[in-house]
Amino acid sequence: MLDLNETAVYRSPETDPAYNLSAEEWILDHCPFPSLILYENSGSVVMGKNQNPWLECAPDIIAGTHTPVLRRISGGGTVVHGPGNLNVGFVVGRGGFDRRKQLLLIAEALSKVGISAEVTDRGDIYVDDRKISGNAMCYRHDRVLHHATVLVNADLKGLLPAIRPADVRLTTHAIASQRAIVANLTDFNPDLTIKSVIDLIVSEFMNVYPDADDRFFPDLDNESLQAIVLRHKSWDWVFGRTPRFRYCVAEDACITVVSGRIQSATREDICARAGYRVGDKFDLRVI
Repeated sequence: MLDLNETAVYRSPETDPAYNLSAEEWILDHCPFPSLILYENSGSVVMGKNQNPWLECAPDIIAGTHTPVLRRISGGGTVVHGPGNLNVGFVVGRGGFDRRKQLLLIAEALSKVGISAEVTDRGDIYVDDRKISGNAMCYRHDRVLHHATVLVNADLKGLLPAIRPADVRLTTHAIASQRAIVANLTDFNPDLTIKSVIDLIVSEFMNVYPDADDRFFPDLDNESLQAIVLRHKSWDWVFGRTPRFRYCVAEDACITVVSGRIQSATREDICARAGYRVGDKFDLRVI
């Protein structure tokens, strides 16, 4: 039986990104704080809640079926998840929240294996001028989900094809990702693995919160979790939540997209010939 009165470390045995993002949200809503969440996802593209997938993802990623695209509940930029990329989440109290506190915990854990990490004003973690971690937050009621990715031994070359620069014909107020030169922790200590980095972070968390219970994800196979999983997989959440944007098919022939659907068009005849009709879902494959 899950004791919801205990501060805990939650380790996920799963690699399904929709499940892990959903379980993280469920823990945020139902479990005590402070708590620590750790998981490694299979290959996927995960964007911030206020981003535009058609600006952030390569066209074949959205059009294809092998790499899922997901929208998380926190802000920030788009990241590629996959083997070797550790996800670290903290659920903490909203009152007096200071994001540096959690990030410094990660940096302190890395110092135990000889890695000198710097936390920037943006909340990124750098080692020798290369980014090894980015972070984002979700504020909900009296608590905050503050999570970060930590590159341990990810396929960095494999990350690049999944993202692309913005299409200049698309105008939006959505938050754009900030690109950075990245590195793996194994570039600085070749002996590190996902497991060893997890153990380092858990050990540091336990130093700060010695009464926390270290456990795997509890049995969250319940209706409230399944509803969250279905939302994370739904078109309405991944694409329909995209902020309003405008896309020009040709000069003076532009469409306005609201909630992922084409709301209006100038020069409807030209837009229709290009595959864009009012009321349809916006389809990246015809860009």
